[in-house]
Amino acid sequence: MMNKSTAIIALIFGSLMISATGWADNLPDYYPSSFHRWGVIDRLDIAGGDVVVNDTLMHISENVKIHTPNTQFATVHALNKGAKIGVAFSTTSPVKRMIDEIWILPGDYGASSE
Repeated sequence: MMNKSTAIIALIFGSLMISATGWADNLPDYYPSSFHRWGVIDRLDIAGGDVVVNDTLMHISENVKIHTPNTQFATVHALNKGAKIGVAFSTTSPVKRMIDEIWILPGDYGASSE
């Protein structure tokens, strides 16, 4: 028989698994199960190759791949201020990490963890 603290931990873990599964169920198959970082676009400078996500400046690779829930490949013009995104960084330069891929996320992504 489980003690009270073990039962609470099992309930919390089960709730987290259901929440994570809920997010995954809403995303297309071509979306990864996790991102290097995700958040909301605060500022976007496509010409300059910069994006600010959750107050953090990031640099966008010239060959960035953009994915949306509706299409596996899109252009940078699919990005908008206020959009929720997930990103993957290049590992080629430890000094200046470049965003290689961006996935536009549904507005409710991560809602239960915010």
